[in-house]
Amino acid sequence: ASLGSHAGFVVDCFHFFRAGQDVSAITAIRSDQIVMVHVNDALDLPLKQLVGNKHRTYPGHGIFDVVEFCAAILDTGYDGPFSTEIMYEVYWNDDPAEVSRMSFETTHAALNQAVANDL
Repeated sequence: ASLGSHAGFVVDCFHFFRAGQDVSAITAIRSDQIVMVHVNDALDLPLKQLVGNKHRTYPGHGIFDVVEFCAAILDTGYDGPFSTEIMYEVYWNDDPAEVSRMSFETTHAALNQAVANDL
């Protein structure tokens, strides 16, 4: 069944791994079904404690295999936007310019590694 032109998936790394999914599940998603990918990581806590938004860290600064996740998304043929979604309260006191820089750099590094691993 088609989602049509008015619906699509936002695939979120945090929620994906928090739900206990394996990246092989991403192969079931067609690239045209994905409208946005959120790239983030999580604190080193048991999955059942990763509730809400406050445990999301910079990509590569936590327990999830962000690179493998990104590689699986790219393998679908998806070429749309990736966004960093971090909400770790410790970052709230940091300089917003530094948080933006780190968000960009860590997401960019994960995507570059995903592409390099796929060659």
